[in-house]
Amino acid sequence: LGDRSRCLGGSRRLSADQDISRQPLDMDEVNLRLDLIHRPYHEALLNALLRAREAGRAQGHAAILIDWHSMPGAALSYLGEAPRPDIVLGDRHGASCSPGLTRHVKRFFEARGLRVGVNRPFAGGYIVEHYGRPAAGMEALQIEIHRAIYMDEASLRLHEGAARLKAAFAALTD
Repeated sequence: LGDRSRCLGGSRRLSADQDISRQPLDMDEVNLRLDLIHRPYHEALLNALLRAREAGRAQGHAAILIDWHSMPGAALSYLGEAPRPDIVLGDRHGASCSPGLTRHVKRFFEARGLRVGVNRPFAGGYIVEHYGRPAAGMEALQIEIHRAIYMDEASLRLHEGAARLKAAFAALTD
């Protein structure tokens, strides 16, 4: 990796043309962030999933983790002028949750007039890959929401689509 005092591994980009930070982090800063943020977050997430799994077992239900993401329109530029999805579901190509869960969520959004893609361009990242274990009673699905359906991407101001999505998300969660 070259200079060991810099963090060069992992994801360093927000998008194809935007770095997360202006300069690499030194290892002291990386370790501090791991200790104060990353590890406690993942410990809490795993504990919550394990509790949910145990609570659901009596009714024959799995724990379901939804990993929500906001997707910039630029991430869909590969589609050219083709209709772009409003929502992209990522289930690691069937590895992180049951096909039934993916189908249910896809139909749910389509019934609300949204275009839904599955696993393209996002098949799910670290969260769904790490925690999605359907055979162990823990399902994980990433949901990418195209920003243009709820905000003006240039000004970052919400528009009328935000209220519609908020209602849909609440209904899905229920």
